Amino acid sequence: MNHLARRCGVHDAAREAACLQTAQLIEASGIQRVRLGWCDAHGMLRGKTLMAHAAIKALRDGAGMVAR
Repeated sequence: MNHLARRCGVHDAAREAACLQTAQLIEASGIQRVRLGWCDAHGMLRGKTLMAHAAIKALRDGAGMVAR
């Protein structure tokens, strides 16, 4: 695997379990969109809405934060 968290050295068994549990929850609940939120370097709230399949992929690969 060449996922972002692994490349950054922060992936462990607990994170893997949390990713799997979250993916299962998204799928089992029939959730269609997931809203991600984070603070930028200036403390401003930023967000992105992803389709469920993209959110599950983002758990491992990350989500781009640059607006286009």
